[in-house]
Amino acid sequence: AEKKRKAEAEKKRKAEAEKNRRAAARAEEKRKADAIVAAKKRAAEADKLIAVGSGSSFAVNAEGTFISNQHVIDGCSKIELMKSGKPLEASVEASDERNDLALIQVSDPINQEVFFRLSDEPIKVMDGVFVGGFPFGNLLGKNVKVTSGIVSSMAGINDDVSQLMIDAAIQPGNSGGPIFLTNGKL
Repeated sequence: AEKKRKAEAEKKRKAEAEKNRRAAARAEEKRKADAIVAAKKRAAEADKLIAVGSGSSFAVNAEGTFISNQHVIDGCSKIELMKSGKPLEASVEASDERNDLALIQVSDPINQEVFFRLSDEPIKVMDGVFVGGFPFGNLLGKNVKVTSGIVSSMAGINDDVSQLMIDAAIQPGNSGGPIFLTNGKL
């Protein structure tokens, strides 16, 4: 009877050990599967594209109001303007898709004293123009880039008179920057 009791106890101990081994193996498999799922999730997040764009703008008053192009801010969930290498949080106050304009406001005054003013005279074909902006973001440096040219047409694509054509060289990132006449007015 003692042998039988010992054999039963050994059998029970082995069954309990096997049960514990299987539970540990299941826990290890679950840990591995969870690690694989987490790694796949991290990889998917790392591969997720976050749209980031850049363009130009210019201040129109000391209260922090800027003008840019509507297509520069279109679809943005966050807007920052850079002033002297520092980001300024901004919000879109108004935009006009037809005329491709956006009015942007920063939260703090910018303490700037010089602004471009609108021209009092209508522009015409062959007027000299300058284009200012930040082509390719900071890739070409942090200072404004200026190119020159002329007004080559008073209408854009399909004779759209809300647009004009210039021959000053512009690059991606120039969008939103000012076009001003040789007298310095917008």
